Amino acid sequence: MKKTYIYILTCLLGLFVIASCDDNVDDVAEITGQDSTEEAIVDDETLEYALNGMYDALNDQTAFGQYVFVIGDLLSDNAFLSLDNTNRFTTTDDWSWNATSGDYVSVWEQLYDVVAQANIVIEYSDKIEVEDQDVVDDLVGQAYVGRAFAFYYLAVYFAQNPNSGIEEDLGIVLSTVYDANTDQGRSTVSETWDQIESDLLDGIDLLDGNGENTKLGTTAANILLSRVYLALGEYANSVTYADAALSSSTYSLVDATDYVASWIDESSSESVFQLSYTSGDNLTLSGLASIYDDQGYGDVLFRENLYNSFSDDDVRKNLLSITDRTIDDPMGYWTSKFPYEAGELSVGELDIRLIRMSEAWLNKIEAEYHIDEATALTDLNSFAATRHTVTYASSGSDLLDDILTERQWEFYGEGMRFNDLKRNEMDIEEGTNYISVGTVSYPNDLFVFPIPQDEIDDNTVLTDDDQNPGY
Repeated sequence: MKKTYIYILTCLLGLFVIASCDDNVDDVAEITGQDSTEEAIVDDETLEYALNGMYDALNDQTAFGQYVFVIGDLLSDNAFLSLDNTNRFTTTDDWSWNATSGDYVSVWEQLYDVVAQANIVIEYSDKIEVEDQDVVDDLVGQAYVGRAFAFYYLAVYFAQNPNSGIEEDLGIVLSTVYDANTDQGRSTVSETWDQIESDLLDGIDLLDGNGENTKLGTTAANILLSRVYLALGEYANSVTYADAALSSSTYSLVDATDYVASWIDESSSESVFQLSYTSGDNLTLSGLASIYDDQGYGDVLFRENLYNSFSDDDVRKNLLSITDRTIDDPMGYWTSKFPYEAGELSVGELDIRLIRMSEAWLNKIEAEYHIDEATALTDLNSFAATRHTVTYASSGSDLLDDILTERQWEFYGEGMRFNDLKRNEMDIEEGTNYISVGTVSYPNDLFVFPIPQDEIDDNTVLTDDDQNPGY
């Protein structure tokens, strides 16, 4: 990560353009006319410019602009790589990655880029001339939540589940200080999740409610914290923070009638946090829409089994359309969940949603299953009624399966399925359209990705013994 910090420092000194923000053609040093970080970040305004760098890092193709979502769906029973592809995500699709594979090296480096940007804001908030403490607190709160968001995905991808009893000493590198000259070793899994929880709680304390949904607000933080407590098995806490999100007067579920149209509505009441893409951010063929849609590469397709599992009146089924690629047997489906601006690839893609109100509902329902099945069933049927007319009457493990299937239907294409299966210690059974691996049984080394070899080689604290097993 030393290279990441050097890169970020260079950005702040004038070589990097901050995008996806109100001042998307200027960087901190250019605005201030200074040539050092200490001189560049001096007040509320320049601190916000630094925070915009965190959002820009989230937007990148190798983070949530494409890779994180695609990996979470390819490594599941949701999606597969068409045989008619452009040689992207091939090692992911056939489970053949190693410690130098580009997909995972890129995700690691980009998520730590997010962390580095957040650390700059947190550290320099104590060094600036504060004009409005409430404004500064909100900016720092966003940075804490953004850092937790990055740490969360690093933990899901590069470490074992919390409380699994497997490789508990191999958590992630918890970089919480902006320092290009200090190497750190891996934390434990427990320390990793303690840090994620702490960052979210600190963020919630500092945030000033909800602003634009292109910024991390209180409702987004509550949903993330409910997700974290679900992973930790702290189910009552998960319900508490899901309820806090659901009590928001800013956001709400859309009903079945408006569901499909809501995906082209950047002001949808259901979108709690989304990545803002301006004309300057246009990823075109490098974006998420391109990999899922026939206007672009359309490499990643959704399985026939997934499509057939929906009831005919489930509105989410309407966002899937069969491809014309007969080379795939059975043929797959494209999704229009991530449309282009004005329907044209050349114009750019609409904002990408990272956190939606439906997650608050489904986090709560899954947590309730572990507390009181009757309550979980009632809430499952209440949520399902916003998407289809099927009524559930299950119990025991069948109820959990129904809850996870409802999550699968709700979040396909959004990178959640791998995490849902891993969290519940379930096997991944692809069923069809796989190259060499059709089933990955839990536990398995393949549920954890390798630490990039460059990280081990460049980090003076890490050795080959710190690599995840199997690599």
